Amino acid sequence: MLHEFFERRGVQIVQEDGRSLLLSQMITREDCRLSQGIKDNLESLKQIRDAVEHTLFEEQTLDFFRSSKLVV
Repeated sequence: MLHEFFERRGVQIVQEDGRSLLLSQMITREDCRLSQGIKDNLESLKQIRDAVEHTLFEEQTLDFFRSSKLVV
């Protein structure tokens, strides 16, 4: 929804490397109309998501290394 909001206002959301603006970048922009409470909630959800992603990645990586040791 924020991508659409900024696109309609002429903000270039796709960067030179092909990546779009991150949620954290969009909610810190001066022209973001979200209330501070909504921004705080989104930031909290992002932190939870990041923690879960890193935990899952670490467990998957650990399993990969365990299985590769069995092969050697």
